[in-house]
Order: sequence, then C-alpha cells, then structure tokens
Amino acid sequence: MKRILLYIGAAIILAGCSFPGDLGLPSWYTTMRVIFLNDIYDMEEIAEEDSALIVQNGELVFMEVIEESQMLGDIEIFEPGERDFQLTVDELMPDSLQNTYPPDTWLVIPSFGMEPTIEELTPYSEFASATFSSGLINVSLTNNTAIGLGNQAENAPLMAEIFNQYSNELILSLQVEDILPGETSLVEYDLAGITFSNALNIMIAGGSTGSGGELVYTDDSFFNSALDINITYENIYVSDITGAEIPVQEIDDISDIYELEIEYPEIIGEIAFTGYSEINITVNSIIPGEIMLDLVAENSDDSTTVMLQTWEGGGEHSLTAQIEAGTTEIYLTSDEYNINALISILPDLFDYDVFCTIGDTTQTYDLTSEDEVILDISISSQIQFNTGENGLWIIPQEDGEIQISTFDTVDYEQEQYDSFRSGSLKLYYINPTGVEMAAQILVSEQEQFILDNIYEIVSPDTNEVQIFDIPLIETTNDSIFGEVEFVIQQYETEVFLEDSVFIATRFYLFSEGLEPLNGGIHMIGELFLELLINEDLINEEDN
Repeated sequence: MKRILLYIGAAIILAGCSFPGDLGLPSWYTTMRVIFLNDIYDMEEIAEEDSALIVQNGELVFMEVIEESQMLGDIEIFEPGERDFQLTVDELMPDSLQNTYPPDTWLVIPSFGMEPTIEELTPYSEFASATFSSGLINVSLTNNTAIGLGNQAENAPLMAEIFNQYSNELILSLQVEDILPGETSLVEYDLAGITFSNALNIMIAGGSTGSGGELVYTDDSFFNSALDINITYENIYVSDITGAEIPVQEIDDISDIYELEIEYPEIIGEIAFTGYSEINITVNSIIPGEIMLDLVAENSDDSTTVMLQTWEGGGEHSLTAQIEAGTTEIYLTSDEYNINALISILPDLFDYDVFCTIGDTTQTYDLTSEDEVILDISISSQIQFNTGENGLWIIPQEDGEIQISTFDTVDYEQEQYDSFRSGSLKLYYINPTGVEMAAQILVSEQEQFILDNIYEIVSPDTNEVQIFDIPLIETTNDSIFGEVEFVIQQYETEVFLEDSVFIATRFYLFSEGLEPLNGGIHMIGELFLELLINEDLINEEDN
C-alpha cells in the first residue's frame, strides 16, 4: 500500500489587524495554516502489493488461484485372461524318431531333442499393448505324458519362450526344471519393464529324458498324451498402456498448504464478508473419474479455521464431483457454499486435500504413468462486508508494519503556541469506497508511543499521544471532496512543538454489506491556528 505524505510548510496568512486609538504599534490577529496530513489509500495500489487482491471495474476483489497436478503413476488394468493349450508327444517328438518306433509295441524311449513347437495364443482383449511396471506372469506346465520333459543333464532344459506375434521379437525366455511324468512345474516371472503386445506366440523347446528306462506302449494314447500349459497373470500394473479399459482406481492424493501473499490491515472487531463469491474448479484429465476435495481456510495468527462446505453441511468432503475426459468445470457460489465464511476469517493459508479416482469401462484409453490430472482452484470474492451494529476498527499496514508517517513541525514554536487564541482542524476527504467511516489521527513525539497506543481503542495513554477524532467520513464520488471541521484547544497543539512528530490513522468502519468496496480514500488534514501577534512577539522573532 503506497502511502503519500506531502510535507508542506506552514503558511502564515494575515487575517486582519486592529489599531488602538492612540499612536503605537498595532496588535495583529494572524491565521497559521498547517497542512500536516495528506494520505491516499488507493485500491489499485493495495492490489499491486497483495497478489490475492485485484481491481475489477474499480472494485477491490479477493482473487487467488491454486494450481496443482498429480501424475497417474502406475496404472492398474484388468488382468489378462487365462490362456491354456496342449502340446502332444506327437508334436514334441521329431517325425524322424517316431518313424523308428513300431506302433502298438512296448518300448523303452531313449532321450531325444524335442521339436521346437510354436503355439499362437488367442489375442488379449484387455489391451493392445502394455509396458508393465509390476506384476507376474505364471506359466504352469503339467506333464501328462509317459516321458520326462526337459533334460538339463544333457544341456537341453525345457524352455518356454514368448514372442510378439506381429514382429516375432523375443519378449522373455523361461527355463523350466525337468518335469517327470505326472508332475507340474510352475514358473513365475516378474514383468517389470517388459512390454507386451496383445498377440503372443509361445515356443516350447528343449530335450526329453525319454521313458527313463521304463517300457511304454506306443499306441495312439501315448502319442496323443500332452504337456498341458496354463498362463495366468497377477497384480498387474502398467506404466504405458494402449487400447485398454481402465478399472476404477485411486491415484496418489494431492495434499498441500497454500500460503497467501496478502497483507491485511489490522482489524479490531468482527467482520462478515457478504459480497458475491465463487470458487471455480477446473480439472483436466485424459480419463474420467471423480474428485473429492477438502478445502480449509486458516488464519494462523489466531488458529481460526473454516472448512468449505454447503450451507446444509454434513458432507464427508467439501466437494465430491465427477470429472470427464478432457476439461471439467465446476462452479461453486456463495449462494450454496460458505465461501464468504472462509474469507471472513482473513485467511493467510489454505490447507487442501484432493482425493482422485480414475477409471472407465465404456471405452478404451491410451495412458502413461506420467499423464496428469491437472487441477486449478480459483477463489474470488467481492470485498463487501457487514460490520454489524458495533462497526470495526481497521489499522492500515504496509509490509506487515503499522503505517506511520513523520511530519516536520519546525514552523510551530513556543512563541506561536503562547500566542494561540483559537483553532480548528479541517479534514478534506474523498471516500468513494461505499463505506461510511470515522477516523482517529494519532500524533506523538515518539514512534514507539504510536505503536503502544494504536490498538488501545478504549483507554489510550493521552500523555503519550494526541488523538484527533474525525466523527464521520461520509461516502463521496471519486472527484468531489467532502469536508469536516471541528474546534481544537491550545493544549491539543502542544505536540507540534517538537521538531518532528509521528502520525498514524485508524478507521472505524460502518457497513451493512450492501455495496462492494471500491475506489480509495484520500485525506488532507489542516490545522487553522489563530494567533495574536504583538510587539513582544515581533521583538522575540527579531532576536
């Protein structure tokens, strides 16, 4: 807040004189005019200093925008469906070996190298492609044949290798322990960092230990017996996904404290903001979901807090709202919500928590873990308030300090004080704020005395400060000065005998909250002192 103080020297104006009947020096009545106050409290200048205050159409408006975002992080998807298939001995045993065995004969099958066999898996409908951040693929292999599968002793272990159907790129290779007839082997593989397409091939290769020296009967049932393979997934999360329906899930909460860069005047008394206020919430998201917002205003000086809620209250959160893919606009007004109650405590911070869920099964999405839900919370309120019957005191501040100015009083000395006959204080003012007020001007020889008494409304120490009461500053337009004048006594001017004085003003406001605060206040204070100048005073000044 810019404070302007014009130091204007006192002007001594001859108001009139009288001559005695006989010859001799006359005595003169002289008016000393002292401009000691020229202060401007301008709304635009207030707004320049306080980022939370702006001027719209000449009116002072509280405006603050909180910007937040949260990345989706690891994305849960529907687990890919189970896949089952069989590979028979007829498929695994090379034809050249099968042709050496007569049918329907009891034989001992020696070890052999299996024919690499590829199975095309049914494409997954749960996604088009996925890069996994966590999760497992489980490959279960059950040997329902009469021969051992896998031959690690001869460096021919059973292998299960998974390929991209489209590019034939090897995705992962699983080595399986040798499986005896009738046994099952389960291989779990961590998918973190692995990228799948939805169409996969699996190739089974390796060796066989044969029948292990046991006789087997080479009929159709032998050659049709199979290795049963089952593929499942668990705890699947992805960092990149295309063509996927997304189940409903939570993303990380947004929790923070937003500190307002605002400097309020010092207020003594209760204030209730009554102007139109609104909170506009803009949410940008690539996928639909829901947000739950808790917003709490706090005045850290007195630990007062108010939570945003509807006038009916009772909700678990300040707001619960559905969000769409793209941009969602949510409008809250002071007609439905207690926004003015938040502003009335003169908050210096907002504490907020945003709980967000995403998910949609009506269509498919392409997402990455770095995609964001972006949230803007815009709070605006007309500075319009009700002071109640008792009004309230406002003490202007600048940079967190009481606004105190200094005035050079060298033109008013003891001789002028002694020649005082009468005086008045005239205040010229422009007050287009829409609020009637009174004021008190505190003058003291010491700055500390001002600080000690500026909050003492009921019983200030009049030995330390001289207080001039301005009973009423009516509202005006922004170009015509109003004025008020009242008589002052000689003792009230004694403080000006100091070489310089300190001056501060406090305002007493009355408002029913019907008009928004706008414009600014300009005050000019003048002392009119009528002095009697005689021969003694002239001689003293000459000396």
